Amino acid sequence: MMQFWGVNAAIFFAYSLILNKFNKKEIYLWISFIHLCSLAALRGIRIGTDTFRYSSDYLRISKNIFGGSVTIPKSSLMHRYFSFVSIFFPGRNGYMITTSIPTISAVFLLIKKYSKNYFYSIYLYLGFYLYFFSMNAGRQFFAISLSIVAFILLREKKLLLSLVFYLFAVLMHSSTIIFGAYYIIHMIEWNMALFISYSACATAASLSIGFFLRLFLFVFPRYKWMVKTSFLYEWSSNGRTSVLLALYCVTAIVLSLYWMAVSEGRFVFTIGDRRICGKRVLNKDSIAFMYELMALLVIVVVINGFHPTVILFTRLTYTLFIYILVLLSNAIDNFGKLGKYIAIVLFAPLFVFMYLQLKGNYSDVLNYTFYQLW
Repeated sequence: MMQFWGVNAAIFFAYSLILNKFNKKEIYLWISFIHLCSLAALRGIRIGTDTFRYSSDYLRISKNIFGGSVTIPKSSLMHRYFSFVSIFFPGRNGYMITTSIPTISAVFLLIKKYSKNYFYSIYLYLGFYLYFFSMNAGRQFFAISLSIVAFILLREKKLLLSLVFYLFAVLMHSSTIIFGAYYIIHMIEWNMALFISYSACATAASLSIGFFLRLFLFVFPRYKWMVKTSFLYEWSSNGRTSVLLALYCVTAIVLSLYWMAVSEGRFVFTIGDRRICGKRVLNKDSIAFMYELMALLVIVVVINGFHPTVILFTRLTYTLFIYILVLLSNAIDNFGKLGKYIAIVLFAPLFVFMYLQLKGNYSDVLNYTFYQLW
């Protein structure tokens, strides 16, 4: 069924080219949202490794015959959420609708509010396989969407409401607890020296990952099975994807640091007689924002880079990795015409990565079918 995704890729690139050529950014964002949201929300119950199990639980919850499970205890927030939304979407496909739409909506809201180039951000969302993986890990990505809302609210100085959404996210999926680091990061007045020191300390802290693991399992003992599996069994992970994500995070950080260095008048590279300055000079608030995003990605780098084969660790980082959609796209876009060449160099490997993931049926989304209503 690569033909199905091939056709959708052709459609995506066609309207991306046409609408961006005529600078119809808002229309482009809406069409992309509708396109991706429709495929995720209307998918069949076998599209996504965990979709069948979760949609079955959802159906039992809607019929009030669900006694709870390890992943959805009867007293959990997810159970309460499903109980409520199943009033409006009682069928099995309600699971896909009520997790996919909020997830993709939050990602696109993040892009709309902070990205300077919508196409770059959406391409990264697809290229890093985040969109496809969300069809498998629906509960986790729904929780990540809540953490994105918490991020936006904190940026808008609505701390209490942000904390409420963060709590909801953690109650939906424990992996989003890592987003709590952002509340500390947001309070810091960053500069270059402090960021370098922070990066060094984060790298050193990664060597004590065992302590943080024991602390996590003390708070969330239900994940002991995953740790045991990750460390003792071969199928845990080959680590290649984690290393790839870490390398792209490093790239985003380096490009952003250069952008800030130019804006602050520290130095500038030249190619021949041409100065590589970028399109825009950053103000104080923009620099502070970029430092915060880079600080989040540093956590991804030290976890994915130093512990790429441990599933529990790498699953945690998706909550923070999502912000590369803003940081990397903005950094590339800032280089103007040169940025287009940088995009080609960085995006071509991602296209191959996405293709290989799809071809290998990672997350079980290759053989796409629509949900059957009859």
